[in-house]
Amino acid sequence: MEKKIGRLVLLFWLFQCSAVFAIYKIFNTDTEIFSAFLIHITIWHSLLLFFLILYKGDFINVGTNLILEKVNLANGITLLRISSVPLIAFLLKQNSIEQIKIILAVVLILVFLTDFFDGFIARKFNQETRIGRMLDSMSDYSLLALVSIVYYQLGLLPNWFFYLIFVRLMFQALGMLFFMLLKFPVEIKSTRGGKITIAATMILYSLKMLQFFVPFFKQLFLIGEYSCGFIIFVFLFEKIFIFYEHYKKYRKRDIET
Repeated sequence: MEKKIGRLVLLFWLFQCSAVFAIYKIFNTDTEIFSAFLIHITIWHSLLLFFLILYKGDFINVGTNLILEKVNLANGITLLRISSVPLIAFLLKQNSIEQIKIILAVVLILVFLTDFFDGFIARKFNQETRIGRMLDSMSDYSLLALVSIVYYQLGLLPNWFFYLIFVRLMFQALGMLFFMLLKFPVEIKSTRGGKITIAATMILYSLKMLQFFVPFFKQLFLIGEYSCGFIIFVFLFEKIFIFYEHYKKYRKRDIET
């Protein structure tokens, strides 16, 4: 299994490096930025490989409880989304070039759509795995964090929305870390509120790409921001409740032992 994981990660690394190289040559982008992102892509995929090898025992089908002999299609799509994070960062960095804005819009929308397809395939063809649940959360949060930071730097997000989304992302990360340190980790699984929050944010960020091309629809974007912000705020309480209930279980176990 390690060799199959290694080959797949290598394939994704080659694809991302090739994409960045093609953009660099075609649009004659900055050499230093290109070189830096090749290093970023290599480090990112090295960390991804390390994580997958470390958790290779979680390549288990949730429905059948059987160990996978290879990475299935649903997990492969999720890994592609994770693999694309540095490429999206590179495109966002080069957004001043008009043609790259179009490429960025297409890539970002396609990557966001993979969040729907991997889940659909996993449910439709019984390909849901333990590792898939972890990778799905990792990909969603890393992608949203990256796009949020760059959008904020580009002035596409107001201060209040940026702080709200980062409170949500940091609360999730710190909550998971807290219980890991207690050696009582929270089971990683999607919740209805989490799915709605991620879907709403991805839709908003896809629409935000239009501001590169039609910046005069400010009122429409403002409505989208407030609507998405309301969703993020409301379902933050779902996550608070989940962590609170998990902490009560931890305290109960601690008392019993």
